Amino acid sequence: MRHRNLHRWIDDNFKFIALAPIILVLVILVLMPVGRLFSTSFSEVKFVSGGLLFNPIGFENYRNAFKDAVAARALLNTTLLAIISVSVEVVIAVVLALSVGYIKRGNTFFRTIFIFPMLLPPIAIGVMWLMIYDFNYGVLNSVLAFLGMKGPAWLASNSLAFPSIIVVDIWHWTSFVFLIVLAGVETLPHELSESGRIDGATEFQIVRKIQLPILRPIIMTAIVTRTIFAFKVYEQIYLLTDGGPGNRTEVISSYIMRVYFNENRMGYASALSVLTLIFIAVLVFAFNQLQKRVFVEKGGE
Repeated sequence: MRHRNLHRWIDDNFKFIALAPIILVLVILVLMPVGRLFSTSFSEVKFVSGGLLFNPIGFENYRNAFKDAVAARALLNTTLLAIISVSVEVVIAVVLALSVGYIKRGNTFFRTIFIFPMLLPPIAIGVMWLMIYDFNYGVLNSVLAFLGMKGPAWLASNSLAFPSIIVVDIWHWTSFVFLIVLAGVETLPHELSESGRIDGATEFQIVRKIQLPILRPIIMTAIVTRTIFAFKVYEQIYLLTDGGPGNRTEVISSYIMRVYFNENRMGYASALSVLTLIFIAVLVFAFNQLQKRVFVEKGGE
């Protein structure tokens, strides 16, 4: 009787039992560190006798964050990088994915080529682009010298350093967006496109009127995911410019790392991390609301 009741209880609560290990891992690896991050953001942390001393200071770290001109510049740079990079990456990725979808032979080769940048480690990408941008021996300046022009110091120029970082980011992450969009392209119903061709529609009209509307949810998902990743950019900044010249290429991740490790201001770095987390959450919420509104309007039509 006891075994029967036990089996019945397991059957009735199996979904909760199955989720329990995942919830436990989530609590240990995510919720607890985030909770510690929040608590640290309200403290001044000092090293005392080989340990950490937490001195509660209320909202002082947050007040300092809103007064910090470097943090504001870093957040602005990160936002600009995300907007420009993601916009260009989505356009290129959609064009490439649709083009590969039209290729019947050899599309595996093109897929491999287009996703290759995503397979490289960030350190390898940083070293490669350092050699490309090198003032004395870089490929870019060598080509310009061959054409009779003097190449600039790409990563040391106040006007060219940030665009150079954006180019690297686009080169690196377009393949990620391409892979997401390509998965949607491969699920497109061919019957609708064939019906459009029979009715006399051009290929451009088929793409604009049939394929892109179907791909819109996937494209929006790619935009949201890629935007989140863009706000976490760090490796290429560290390897290429380390935030310089001045603060021209400083992003919020590199600034938080500098405050935390170089200045040992763990409480202030935690506050900056919390504000960045809130900022990204607001962006994701805005994207989701925009996506719902677009779908409602389209459905109403």
